[in-house]
Amino acid sequence: MDPSSQNQFGNCTLLKSRADFHDYVKQINATTSFDALLLEGCQSEICDAIFGNGNADISGIGMIVGYLFESVLSFLLAIGLLIQKANIQTLRSKALTEHTSILLKAALKKAHKKFFDCAIFFTASIQIACVVVLVRRDFGISANGIGGFTTQITWAIAVLSMLPLLYPLVALESLAEGRSGYRLFLFSCCWFLSFYPFVSLMMGSFAPSQIGEGKGDGGRTDIRYEEWEKLTTLCLTGIDTLTSREEMIPTAFGAASSLIITIYALIRLIYCIPSNFSAVVPPFLRNKISTLLTTRRQTYFILSWILVFLSLTIPQFWGVWRLRGIQNALADATSNTYVDNQWTFGQVVAVMIFAPVFTEVGYFLLAGEKVCVKAKHLHAETSEDRISELVNVG
Repeated sequence: MDPSSQNQFGNCTLLKSRADFHDYVKQINATTSFDALLLEGCQSEICDAIFGNGNADISGIGMIVGYLFESVLSFLLAIGLLIQKANIQTLRSKALTEHTSILLKAALKKAHKKFFDCAIFFTASIQIACVVVLVRRDFGISANGIGGFTTQITWAIAVLSMLPLLYPLVALESLAEGRSGYRLFLFSCCWFLSFYPFVSLMMGSFAPSQIGEGKGDGGRTDIRYEEWEKLTTLCLTGIDTLTSREEMIPTAFGAASSLIITIYALIRLIYCIPSNFSAVVPPFLRNKISTLLTTRRQTYFILSWILVFLSLTIPQFWGVWRLRGIQNALADATSNTYVDNQWTFGQVVAVMIFAPVFTEVGYFLLAGEKVCVKAKHLHAETSEDRISELVNVG
């Protein structure tokens, strides 16, 4: 054994960081020779590098609350707007005056517009972070802090942060709100950024495995089955990991979500093509889209569309929560610290970014109520635009 190999043998600190998978396996071999006792001594470093014990910037408790907050708030606001638009008789309250009803509808619109302004930049930052992290991992630059489980969470988060943007886009468009071009532009930027996480998901889920004789790039052997079995036994014994069927749930729903997001984006972009370029779009397709967006039944279509988004969101949140539980158990089993339950600076920002929705709407309701009371005493007519105008002036 040469001197450099002697310095590496049994030195577990060399296994803390990982870049390229092939090089990391070589480092494990140089450090432990895949000896069971030596692997046991380096269990903490190996398991953290390969599988990951969490990453607070991606799946910390504050970030999870932020993702949930974005999804739930967007869904509730969209449903509220559609209920107002649909004028469902059973949900009308005789206790509400005409002025109050108009005020609540205006407040819902304002809340949704403010929500989109907050959510779009939250999503953009998440997409950029996902792209940077996944590119570094996929191209062997650095995989520190992003083991296998963390990668799966990152794929899910990239989609989960995109889906809530569809609620305000669909609902506000149905209400003929202004600035639709501005919202579509920002959404298209996020959609473009989401391409790479989707590609990474497909490569990670369906690309040939690197495990096995001759399964590496160019027919090389990265790691043999018996060696990989030693690593999984070292790290995952006694841990309730995902079954093969459970692993397919986040993958399938993530792929379906990305497909629906892409279809929606393309439909909106086709509809917005200027008339002088409309020759590139078949007339029947453009007319079909136009009819769909202007039909009197669009409210019920949009409601069905939103429920589809909800059905895509829940299974992926389940997958993220299961993976966090596995990471927690892995950290306990390997004497590592599970950092995802600790609140950090970025996680607080992820939650507080939606605070303007409540402050803006709270002020609007308080000031708007005074406007409505004054209009009622003067027997004056009010409208959403008039209330908004008077509140903004005040």
